[in-house]
Formats: sequence, C-alpha cells, structure tokens
Amino acid sequence: MSKKSKKIKRGRPKGTPNADVATQTVEISTCPKCGNDQRGRYYNIRRKEIAGADHQGRLYVAVEWKRCKCAGCGQVRDDKIFVYSDPF
Repeated sequence: MSKKSKKIKRGRPKGTPNADVATQTVEISTCPKCGNDQRGRYYNIRRKEIAGADHQGRLYVAVEWKRCKCAGCGQVRDDKIFVYSDPF
C-alpha cells in the first residue's frame, strides 16, 4: 500500500500584505498607539555593529532592534536599543 503524502504549503499566502511595524527610540519602551508600557516577549532581535552618538551625546558601539507586541492593544513594534561600550 502506498500512502499519499500531503503537500504542506510554507510561508505567507500570496497577496498577503506586509505587517505595519512601528519603531520607537526610547529609554522606557511604550506603545506608540496607546502609550502602555506593558509588552510581550522580545523576538526577531537584530543587531548591527555601528559606532556613533545617541541623542544625549553618549557613545554607542552597536544598535539592536527588538520586536515585541503591546500587552494592552496588541500593536507590533520594534524597540531600538543602543549598546554602550561602558556603563553610563
């Protein structure tokens, strides 16, 4: 007897639009939609080794973008976090 295997389609369905994701650059992460500071776990963490100075003049060595979801309204957002070489 031969069994027929089901072909599983992978990925996003055709015609599905890209997700609209907001990016916040803040010390305390808050939702740009509702202002809530409660969030879910970070996922899809990206890091880029870039040196520079932030808006307060502190020198950083890398930038990380961490995706999360607001616990209040469900808005998906990217938190932009600067990585410093020395603590404050």
